[in-house]
Amino acid sequence: MEGKDSFVCKLKKSLYEPKQVLRARYKKISGYFIDIGFSKCFFKYDLYVLNQEKEVVLILLYVDDRMITRNNDEII
Repeated sequence: MEGKDSFVCKLKKSLYEPKQVLRARYKKISGYFIDIGFSKCFFKYDLYVLNQEKEVVLILLYVDDRMITRNNDEII
């Protein structure tokens, strides 16, 4: 537009929605857990289980929160 080179447009909406960022972060973390041997729970999609003989690690992901529990301190 001629004569309006110095005008600034105000966006009504951000270019990257927070939901998209969280989804991308979740996908990356999920892939990492799968790569290191965790399996996804069939009934609870945000629960990851690592079961090695008598050692069990459970990781629950929810948006930005994580909960980790285990039956042996050494496995973490």
